[in-house]
Amino acid sequence: MATAYSATVETKTGQRELRPNHPFFHNGYAVYLKDVAPPPMKAALVEIHKEPGAAVALAGAAVFTIANIILLARRRMRSE
Repeated sequence: MATAYSATVETKTGQRELRPNHPFFHNGYAVYLKDVAPPPMKAALVEIHKEPGAAVALAGAAVFTIANIILLARRRMRSE
């Protein structure tokens, strides 16, 4: 099973290399490389999607993490 593969994506601004777990972001869209065909074929399976709520989800996760840290700190102070 191949573990190190890549594909080249060409846009109006130039070329970019895609690799697994290293997406290419362009105009608010993410392009993920999922699979490639073995040589001599030149084909790749890509996933293209837009996540408009990603920034809000990240902010919510940050607030949740900070609140948990504060809660744990208060419980620790109370138990001492």
